[in-house]
Amino acid sequence: MAHNDRPMIHPVKFLPVILLGIALLPAGSATAALHDRGGGLIYDDVLNVTWLQDAAYQVTCGAPNVDANGHMTWQDAMDWAAGVVYHDTVRNVDWDDWRLPKMLPVNGTAFDLTYNYQGQTDNGYNIISPASELSYMYYVNLNGVPLVDTNGNVNAGGAGIADPSPFTGISGATWSQTDHPTDPAYAFVVGMGNGHQNWFDKATALSVWLVRDGDVAIAPDGDINGDGSVNAADVLLGLQLVLGLAPVTAPERLHGDVAPLVNGTPAPDGQLTIADIEVIQRKLFGLAVFP
Repeated sequence: MAHNDRPMIHPVKFLPVILLGIALLPAGSATAALHDRGGGLIYDDVLNVTWLQDAAYQVTCGAPNVDANGHMTWQDAMDWAAGVVYHDTVRNVDWDDWRLPKMLPVNGTAFDLTYNYQGQTDNGYNIISPASELSYMYYVNLNGVPLVDTNGNVNAGGAGIADPSPFTGISGATWSQTDHPTDPAYAFVVGMGNGHQNWFDKATALSVWLVRDGDVAIAPDGDINGDGSVNAADVLLGLQLVLGLAPVTAPERLHGDVAPLVNGTPAPDGQLTIADIEVIQRKLFGLAVFP
């Protein structure tokens, strides 16, 4: 099978059209912005996901089943991502909820596998819809140039990402977690050297880039369960976590680590203890006020 970064004007294998749709972003949609959170973590405030700054972390960390090119099969990549524990040196927490990027239909209903160079289907070039996390990264965040422009012409100046910063290690066709809608032996990929979204046989070894949902810059606000408010549920959950009745996740610890209070402001000490629960309870009863 041809490498995904070569010109591919037709699908890898013929499949019927499912549904035609439009992939253009709606009027007034948010402007993309990346935020360097430190510790090798980059937050996308439109997709609300955090990317590893090192797009070749499987090579950096010496992951199993990586070939000489730093590539992995889809199943090896999925298994590895599920077990990755990444230490955040800025917040002193371990993040263990990594995954491969995902794709949803750009038309919002069903995947359309018709080849298209205007970003209007799920197979082709110039897909700027946030429904595809990798294509959105390529075109919107990193201003990648497609091999084929919106008029269907091959770009004479070539394709690719001129400036990949703040990321490193971006290369070639990169796996998503998303299965082909009619053939589970295939999964969607995006060529990070040419901007082509299509699909590959899962047995092929390709690049891997880890991402997780949400932001790592979590304020010490007492909202342990992350429901947007501080209430009795946070106190109850906090007690369960302190007593060891459930494992403490990184977001729970960051939200709940509010003690001690210094001049009325949380000064996190890196632990979730009964002192934190007492401060959260004071906030609940209006005896302590902090963001």
